[in-house]
Amino acid sequence: FLMVPSALLMFMCSMLVKGGSAGWTMYPPLMLGDYSSSVSVDLMILSLHIAGLSSILGSINIVVTGIIGSKSSGSVEQLPLLVWALMITAVLVLLTIPVLAAALTMLLL
Repeated sequence: FLMVPSALLMFMCSMLVKGGSAGWTMYPPLMLGDYSSSVSVDLMILSLHIAGLSSILGSINIVVTGIIGSKSSGSVEQLPLLVWALMITAVLVLLTIPVLAAALTMLLL
């Protein structure tokens, strides 16, 4: 619950420090040490990591809740369409967020 506000707080702190020239897209040539060697870019990347971790934990919660709900209702085929959609979306988030986190980590190197 407190991961999203802490990520927002870190993002706001990155705006208080003298900013780098990364822009809102965090374009990799502008993220190099020659152009932006400030702490603001590192804080922004750390806040995105925390937000990604929050998304992963929320997705795990949704998938586990759907699996437990399917056991109590009888079978997976009897679940409502909304539960199916939420579970598929959560699985997609679980597959994509680690890839994006790896790309963000490469920007730090």
